[in-house]
Amino acid sequence: MIRRKLIILLIFCACATGNAQDIHFAQSAQIPILINPANTGLFMGWERVILNHRQQWSSVQSPYVTTNGSFELNIGKPEKHDKAYLGAGINFYSDVAGDSKFGVTTGSLNVSAIVPLADKHTVAAGMQFGSGQQKVNYDNLTWASQFNSTDGAFDNSITVGEPVGIASNFYFDMGMGAVYRYRNHNVSFGRAEILRRAHAGIALFHLTKPTIDFGGARTRMDSKLVLHGDVLVNIPGSKLAVEPNFAYFKQGPFSEQLYGALLKIEIKSGTKYTGIYTESYISFGAKYRVNDAVIPEFFLELDAFKVGLSYDMNLSFTEASRYMGGFEISLQWANLNTALFKSHNSKGFKKPGPGA
Repeated sequence: MIRRKLIILLIFCACATGNAQDIHFAQSAQIPILINPANTGLFMGWERVILNHRQQWSSVQSPYVTTNGSFELNIGKPEKHDKAYLGAGINFYSDVAGDSKFGVTTGSLNVSAIVPLADKHTVAAGMQFGSGQQKVNYDNLTWASQFNSTDGAFDNSITVGEPVGIASNFYFDMGMGAVYRYRNHNVSFGRAEILRRAHAGIALFHLTKPTIDFGGARTRMDSKLVLHGDVLVNIPGSKLAVEPNFAYFKQGPFSEQLYGALLKIEIKSGTKYTGIYTESYISFGAKYRVNDAVIPEFFLELDAFKVGLSYDMNLSFTEASRYMGGFEISLQWANLNTALFKSHNSKGFKKPGPGA
């Protein structure tokens, strides 16, 4: 009984820590609808698919493995930047760790209303409706009493009187958010204008404060606040641009701060089509997770495709684990406004113009 209470306590400690930050991705800009439902559909194009994968503490036997995926589309996007339209998307993630495969799996539907204020200014508001399941497999755990007292050998046939099987907890969840975006489509690499894009948002998650229940012990999940933003600044007369960015997460007594910057280098000039420039570039830079890690990042963007790589170099733990952390990869594809092969003039879809 004492061991059972101890295991339940450890699970709730893991829940408290994990839920304080939910799942953990360093490439915060590559999980747009996961950090703010108002980002749903807020991009240059019609459809977008993003996949993310992260493996943390790979040096241990059972590392943390996190996978995320999202799909978005625009509904009723106007030909000119003068009317409101809708965004819709789905998102899922799975986060598993340890020999017990303790983790969480979630799925959500995200909807947003996107309203142009002027030619270069847009606001959006969104809602998230989802559910999640946390579970643990006790059968994968071993106990001290399973070591034979005669010769010290491990014997998993020894009955220990501990929890067995899979314990799970299912819950419903809600979130909401708002975003402001500035985008100047007339600015490209080498031009005299400086500000190309600005983006800032606020979101609240776990509005229902869902209850987590393992072994009869119950606790409620804290709501989470997210603040995020980025600015893309052109360097006149060059093929360079700089993108500072930040993300702040606050849930209960826990918080996380990410500050970073990317240097973007043009590798292929885009062609002008209805006033939109598409460019291919490489980006590299780093983030700093306050009091925790330095995170080098690298991105390759080729028109509709984008690949991102990053690695957490831990600074907060002991010398044994210093500079060891998590590898992360992101893959993105978007059906851009500039695509010449596709038109959405039917079934409520309209091909967006230069201000979209």
